Amino acid sequence: MIVVDLAAGHPMPEPQALDLDPETLEGTRRILDQVWTEGDGALVQLTATHDGADVSDRLEVPRGVGGRRRPNPSSVLMSTPSPEWAR
Repeated sequence: MIVVDLAAGHPMPEPQALDLDPETLEGTRRILDQVWTEGDGALVQLTATHDGADVSDRLEVPRGVGGRRRPNPSSVLMSTPSPEWAR
């Protein structure tokens, strides 16, 4: 972890790419693709599979969250200060 005190004039460090193995990257991309393709159903199923929790009756997406365009999974997996999809 890097702590930067911008108020004290410390410079912001350059973002660094995450060093993830190919299997982790592919698994993450599959999960992101499944959620973007299947929506809430994928979230319910993946939560049950990975966390052992049933959220089928408790999943709620707040108003105004939908409608954003699909992010590039590679940009989601990189450590960037302001990824394109978050703007």
